[in-house]
Amino acid sequence: MAESSWNPLAHFKELHLLPRVIFALGCLLFGGAILAREWALALFSAAVIFVAVGFNFILNLTWMDPSPPY
Repeated sequence: MAESSWNPLAHFKELHLLPRVIFALGCLLFGGAILAREWALALFSAAVIFVAVGFNFILNLTWMDPSPPY
């Protein structure tokens, strides 16, 4: 198993900055909603997380990088 696979944040290194921030806020809201047992807020925060993932997907589709892929 590779050394980098032990890092739990390694999965998020491919996200752009704005989707990463939105994703982190959604995760914090989701954790707080679960602890407070507010199911409406939990559903809203799950929607925020899915919006961040979708926004990152759209950014990857429209991103025009002038240099070759790393």
